[in-house]
Amino acid sequence: MLLPFEGAEPSVARTAWVAPSAKLIGDVTRHEQSSVWYTRIPPRSLVAGVPAKVKRELAEGDLERLRRNADVYVALAARHAAARAGGPDGNKTASPNA
Repeated sequence: MLLPFEGAEPSVARTAWVAPSAKLIGDVTRHEQSSVWYTRIPPRSLVAGVPAKVKRELAEGDLERLRRNADVYVALAARHAAARAGGPDGNKTASPNA
C-alpha cells in the first residue's frame, strides 16, 4: 500500500517488489531491484542480521540516544544542503571533483 503524507508520495521503481501487506508512507523511494517484505517489526525493537531478527526491546535510554543522533544528522543534512546551494555567505561550495 502506497500512502501520501504531507504532500509527498512513495516512489517505487518498476523492478522493485513490495509485499501486498507492506505500507510505504510519504517521502519513500524504492530503487531498482529492491524489496520490502512481509514481516512486521514490533515497536521499540533492535533488529539486526541477515536475515534480520529482533534482538531485544529498546530501553528508554536507547531511544533517547537514537533521538539525539537523529537530531545531529538532521542538522548536518541541513548544513550540507545549505552549503551546496550557496550557504549563509552566499558562496556555492565547489565540488571536490571540479
